[in-house]
Order: sequence, then structure tokens, then C-alpha cells
Amino acid sequence: MFLTELPYMHKNQSLYLLFPAAKSIETCAWEVDENISGLVERLTTNAGIDKLRKVLESQVSVPECAIYPEFLEMEHELEHELPIDELLEDLGIRELLEPDKAILSNFTHENLHLGGAMHRAYIKMTPEKVISGAVNMFFTKNEATFKSFEKTNNSQYEYSFVLLIYDRDRRDILFTGIINKNHRLPDCKCS
Repeated sequence: MFLTELPYMHKNQSLYLLFPAAKSIETCAWEVDENISGLVERLTTNAGIDKLRKVLESQVSVPECAIYPEFLEMEHELEHELPIDELLEDLGIRELLEPDKAILSNFTHENLHLGGAMHRAYIKMTPEKVISGAVNMFFTKNEATFKSFEKTNNSQYEYSFVLLIYDRDRRDILFTGIINKNHRLPDCKCS
């Protein structure tokens, strides 16, 4: 993996961009890989979590590469809504949304039936700060929408990457997300 660190708040917090890497057969050099899922899978193993923690605590280094050096100078903004029912289907557990198959009686005295679910994530990065947030919404009818307070200018990216905000003082990951260039984003303008 390639790593880009963008320090904030007197270097107590940093935004990390983690890019999947693969060795080129032609040049034998490491290059950014298009397959983000392989990196995510590695980061969810015990060994991957241990290595990430050591990297974040500066106990071990990884090749640092300024994949997006313009992050330091520009403002970036991204908001994306993911219908969770699509994700549940991809994971093979769509039955959570099927009333005759899902048993959700621990929430109420009656069996609860979900009509759908949505996930929305937002991140805005400037040279001075990062603002981020995410929300999950579960609803009992088949319709629901979120409306943004402001229009989001979705930035476009050349590569897929995992991003996270890390607080060194608390030794805590405050936010994680994935920018997947292979997933269609809303029509947008770069900021």
C-alpha cells in the first residue's frame, strides 16, 4: 500500500490516504492498483489491523508517496448516498429487508419489518481542517430521502483509496471511508 499523510491541528490529527499497490510485471516497480477491495480485505484482518496501528503510531514505515500532492493546497468535498439494500444484496443477506424472513422482534413487542435502509457519508477537506460525517437510516416504508443542507461539489479522483482521520493524542481513528473511483458518483464539479 502507498500512504499519504496530511497533518492537521499542530500534527495531533492527520488525514491518511491509503492506496492499494501492486507490483508491475513489466517494470517491476510498485504502482497504484485499481482494486480497492483487496486493500480493504487486508486492513480487516488481525495482521492488517496490527500493521495499520503500527503505521499510525509511527512504529513502522510504509512507502510514502504523494499520490495527491494537491490535497495540501486545494479544497475537496464529497458526499455520497448508498442504498444499503444494494449492499445487503451484494453481501448475500438481502433477507433482512424481507418481512417474511427477517425476525427483528427485539426492537418492539411486534416483529419489525424494514422497508429499506440508506447510508450517507460526507467529507470536506481544506488545507486547515477536515469535516466529516456519516449517517445510517432504516425505515419501515419503501421510501426515504435525505436532503443536504448545501449543494455538494463532489471532487473527482483518479485512484480509489481508503481515507481515515487519526488522533495521535487519543490514539484513535475518528473517521474512515473509501473513495471508490469504480463506483459511479453523482454528476458534479470539482472544487
